[in-house]
Amino acid sequence: MNLKMIMFNMWYTYREREFIRRIVMKNLLTVTMVASAAAVLSLFAAQDASAQVVKVNSENFPSEAVRSELINYAYYDADDYNEENPLIETTDIDYLGIYDADSIEGIELLDSLQDLYLYNYTGEEIDLSESNTLSSLAMYLCPNLTSIDISLNQKLEIFSIYEADKITNVDVSDNTALKSLSLGYNDNITSIDLSNNAALDYLQLDDMDNISTVDTSNNTKLNSIYAWGCDNLTSFDLSNNTNLKYITFHSLPAINDLNLSSCSKLVYLNLSDLNLASVDLTNNDKLKSLYIVDTPMKSIDLSKNSSLIYLDLTNTGIKRVDVTKNSQLRYLSLVDNNLTSINIKNNKKLQILQVNGNKKLKSLNIKKNTKLTSLNVGLTGLTSINTSKNTKLYDLSVYKTKISKLSLKKNKKLYEINYYKSKIKKLSLPNKHMRLDFLEVKPGTTIKLKNIIGTGYKLAEKNIFLTKGSYKFSASKSTIKLSSDCLGGMILTLKKGKKEYSIYIYTTI
Repeated sequence: MNLKMIMFNMWYTYREREFIRRIVMKNLLTVTMVASAAAVLSLFAAQDASAQVVKVNSENFPSEAVRSELINYAYYDADDYNEENPLIETTDIDYLGIYDADSIEGIELLDSLQDLYLYNYTGEEIDLSESNTLSSLAMYLCPNLTSIDISLNQKLEIFSIYEADKITNVDVSDNTALKSLSLGYNDNITSIDLSNNAALDYLQLDDMDNISTVDTSNNTKLNSIYAWGCDNLTSFDLSNNTNLKYITFHSLPAINDLNLSSCSKLVYLNLSDLNLASVDLTNNDKLKSLYIVDTPMKSIDLSKNSSLIYLDLTNTGIKRVDVTKNSQLRYLSLVDNNLTSINIKNNKKLQILQVNGNKKLKSLNIKKNTKLTSLNVGLTGLTSINTSKNTKLYDLSVYKTKISKLSLKKNKKLYEINYYKSKIKKLSLPNKHMRLDFLEVKPGTTIKLKNIIGTGYKLAEKNIFLTKGSYKFSASKSTIKLSSDCLGGMILTLKKGKKEYSIYIYTTI
């Protein structure tokens, strides 16, 4: 699901909750009126002094999309809702979500409106000059919008605008209360001036291809920065952003150097799909989560990052990594690298370990890692693995290894094992019910069930879902032969006495 739809669903869910809240409040109000009519009438008298009642019609609100949304409010709020003449109180609406509108004319009448969400706004212009109570504005998919003026929205704290391709500039210089700014897929915006936004706490840039630099030197309160897919962004000077705690830089090919020495409060760092050869983390001793994925790294020093809990160095090409000082690690992923060894004796809190894809890794000692629940050593050079001390192990992958024997008697909690294309011919499994992954079978293959978990098992149930081709099952030979054009998968249930195992088999071309 892309970012646009995620945001849409978040706001849509918010709208539903708002309507439910109004129904509940309406019913509670009815009960309260019965219990204490005088108090309630007094309360409404005070509210009516400032509230105005307006008709939801084309004269006040020309856009049908706006009217439709306001009619919903009128229906849920009014005890005597009149379908022919729906009315709303202008002070009663603080949130408004509008979909597929070409104009928002009339919303200036809503003098308590704080949160406005627009999705697929098709108008060429938008006038927010009289909506001076707005604190949050989100706009997604605005194909015809040529400009936006929010200079008079002095209370605005959150502003997002996505997929407004005709806009060339977003001016937030007068929005000194702004705390959150998100810009995405706005191809014609070449720069953004944040010099007057001293209160800015969150900055997000998605696929802003024509922005080359971002100056955050005056944004000393910045807590989070997220930048993704900005192909021409060449640098990010974070020297003044000493309050940063969260940084995500993803798919920024033009950035090849990054100085994080001033970010001593950093707890989360994601540097994925970059061209960084190295990164200095010695001043980031509070770091708890570190993702460096698909970024070529010659080496990395983690000796000062003793607070690390989550470490992912997938596909960095590193040959060696020292995690002996990272005793708090719970999650460690070193997938698809060039490791020949890894010492994890000091990582006694480790729960998830992934070293698959390190073809030169010949040995792995996990005796001290008694809290391990998930272990993946597939596609490594391992010929054996001792899991006798890992009694909490829940899933194990040894696919495409030379491991020929597994002693799993101590692994009573083991539920899932993947040993596709390993040297294992027979397994003695610790539990009566388990899932076995036997993946990526080529079309035309004859699957010998006895080679999956050993002899003596009978096929109790088969669920085969092929989109193409056919298969033949031989009960006497206990085999399933797939046709050469076979495509799809199957779930087999094998039984031996009280033991029952499920095997997931997928065909790939």
